[in-house]
Amino acid sequence: MDYKTTWTEFEVQSLAFAILRKNLYPDYLVRGEYKFPHCRVDIAIWKPTEDRRKAHLIAVVEVKKTANGTTTTQADKYEAL
Repeated sequence: MDYKTTWTEFEVQSLAFAILRKNLYPDYLVRGEYKFPHCRVDIAIWKPTEDRRKAHLIAVVEVKKTANGTTTTQADKYEAL
């Protein structure tokens, strides 16, 4: 079996998640594989409020293996968030 030297989408996503969480916490909450109704994102970044049970969605990060990016439907769902 040949060893592949390129990173997988999962490996890139994991590294991005680890770096973001390490550098943004506790000012921002970083969640991986976060599920919204009808949509799941690779990484969601939230700004907590004084009531720690609530937070504002600041950004989503979608990791893709190729440069083609997300589909139009997927991009529309992210825009709606």
